[in-house]
Amino acid sequence: MRFAVKINISEMDQKYLDQALEWVKSRGFTNIKSIHDEFESPAEFSRQAEEDDSMKPAITALSTGGKNYIEVAVKADNMQRQITKWKLFSVMAARKGGKFYLLTPRGFKAYTEGIVKEHNLNAVIKSI
Repeated sequence: MRFAVKINISEMDQKYLDQALEWVKSRGFTNIKSIHDEFESPAEFSRQAEEDDSMKPAITALSTGGKNYIEVAVKADNMQRQITKWKLFSVMAARKGGKFYLLTPRGFKAYTEGIVKEHNLNAVIKSI
């Protein structure tokens, strides 16, 4: 039996998540799922051997093209995990006919662009 895992979101991250959700809503996306309390939670991805190490996108939404994965791009304590997570969502978006969006708050755009370029990620970077 699987139990829902409640993700602890800091106040600053909550502010960025709220901004990201406003961006998603204003662009006409449908069937929005998010780690935000007011939305249905998106699907979680985990390796069979390591269920403790699951990855969940901040937001998923549908557009005419397909399913889109959306993350708020801020500096993380574990950079390698963040890169792995972004690679996964980039591949999943491409497989489902959608796009992978990285929404960058003020001050994080250069950091995000550097990671995307260095690791050759297929991502659309937008400022929020």
